[in-house]
Amino acid sequence: MGGVAGSIDDGSTRGVGFNYRTNTLKFGFGYTHKSKQIVAGVGPYFGNNEYTAGAAYTIGPVTALGGWSNQIQNTSAAAGESVKNQFLWGGLRYQVTPFTRIIGAYYDNKNVTSGVNGRKDVAIIGITYALSKTTLLYADVDYTKYRGGEITNITLNPSLHPSQTGISFGMNHLF
Repeated sequence: MGGVAGSIDDGSTRGVGFNYRTNTLKFGFGYTHKSKQIVAGVGPYFGNNEYTAGAAYTIGPVTALGGWSNQIQNTSAAAGESVKNQFLWGGLRYQVTPFTRIIGAYYDNKNVTSGVNGRKDVAIIGITYALSKTTLLYADVDYTKYRGGEITNITLNPSLHPSQTGISFGMNHLF
């Protein structure tokens, strides 16, 4: 139930998924539906459907990863507007030592918002070092290229530059 007075459906989320795993193969898929909700200060959206699938295959210290996601969010029932995002991704992870991993990945995002098409491509390489089972250090470098409507969409690309390079490093701790 969505917590909206007088409606069981408004604001509710339903989903279903499946996953399977062996020592070398992992795959799964899922579907999520979010019903109409009024967001304070933002206005209504009229439903959101997302389909996702992904897989990983491991041979020795190397794991190949890939996936797909398609999201359709209706933004105005009267005008029939929607936001459509399709994501494709793939990458490789290499377990250098029991404590050190290197990962390289590529993400492709195709976006259609109110009839404006755009695309964002992201390439990333990163390294992690496990200090313990719950704490790791990380460093990443990524390059993002925007095309079409994504270049001039200030919500999707606040810098309004056609490309960006990012560097991040830090520590993650799981509680």
